Amino acid sequence: MFERLKRRIRGVLSFDEMARRSEEQIERALGSDEKDIALQQLDANLEWFEAWREEHHKMLCRIAQCSSRGEQAIAIRRETLRSIENSISTKPLLFDDFDESEGRLLAKALHPDRSYEEVLTADMQLFVYSQASSLCLRMLSFELGDARKNDWFTMYCDVYEQLVEHLYRDIIAQTKGDIYALPPLATLAKKMADEAKEKVLQGNNWDYDKEAMERDRLSEKDREQEDEPPLQRTVTNHQVKELTEFLVERVGRAQRGELYKIDDYAPTDLANVITVDTGLMLIAMSECLEKRETAISATLDIIWGASKRIAPNATAGKSKDDVSLDVQKEFLSMWENHSRDGPLAAIGVAATYLLFDIEQRKGDKEHSRAVGALGVRLIDDIWEVIVTTKNIFGWNLTAEPLFTGKPPLQ
Repeated sequence: MFERLKRRIRGVLSFDEMARRSEEQIERALGSDEKDIALQQLDANLEWFEAWREEHHKMLCRIAQCSSRGEQAIAIRRETLRSIENSISTKPLLFDDFDESEGRLLAKALHPDRSYEEVLTADMQLFVYSQASSLCLRMLSFELGDARKNDWFTMYCDVYEQLVEHLYRDIIAQTKGDIYALPPLATLAKKMADEAKEKVLQGNNWDYDKEAMERDRLSEKDREQEDEPPLQRTVTNHQVKELTEFLVERVGRAQRGELYKIDDYAPTDLANVITVDTGLMLIAMSECLEKRETAISATLDIIWGASKRIAPNATAGKSKDDVSLDVQKEFLSMWENHSRDGPLAAIGVAATYLLFDIEQRKGDKEHSRAVGALGVRLIDDIWEVIVTTKNIFGWNLTAEPLFTGKPPLQ
């Protein structure tokens, strides 16, 4: 889309045209019976409206100085990003994301020279200005042909909300003298936001619907599987040997910090890596064999064979009957239960909890969403095991990454 935009012949939008269209957009929004709280505040406060319009016109002047539509679209994106960040960074204090005591701690840490009431007033004003400008800027992006319903705008809002959530909770924890429980998530959120912003300002565009994206990717795999081989009754010794070799090779990569790595964080407990990988093998083999019991038996053979090579001393005096497959069977049940709504995402979450020893928090939606974001980062490593296992059973799948190049999941 962006390349087509740059090739369009029509000239740039003038300041007068953008100002007129912005006025019309705001008038329509203010006249709506369903206007949000920002527009309600703007409608009720003439002084704020005049101040916002002055700031918005300064913004439009900067955009109007661009010499081509492509440059102008990037300029609009830059101003939109700034409005998004201002809007999201002010929301937690304004809309009770924290209790009052935490809100006061946060306000004092962010603005030590202001009273709590002054911070709330300033934040509300910035929130109103940012929301109004975002509304106008999105309209201008649509006018240039550089926007659609679920594109980078939606994605960046989601990513930046996570970043602000983690940063603010870390500030509150430090102020209280506590230790924030999930520092890797804050680091990841910052990296995701920075990478997403860089791509936005390079002119990249994409649809952002994680569930639809995963379904589309899986449907592509399904088309590849139209000629899938018939189910096997047994597992050959050669297939067990190949999968054992593959598991040993994966453990070696995990030892070097190359597997299931998220930024600078990698699993340190190799036993958990083996559990996850063999759970994935069990999932894949169950779709290649007539009976689940056959896949379970083969999984035991693979674990035992790999363990004797990886840690021979640990297997002395034991047999494969001592190996538990409880977690692997849970992975298989999870895969089957989510077969219609994205099993890879569910497995990614389960693997994240296990590999990084993260404590589950029932009822904490923000925590679950953050772990889900981490889980998506593991999907390529997860998919490699499933593809390799199925190909050993005669399938013809490609192991290319599912999410590489799809911000913010790369």
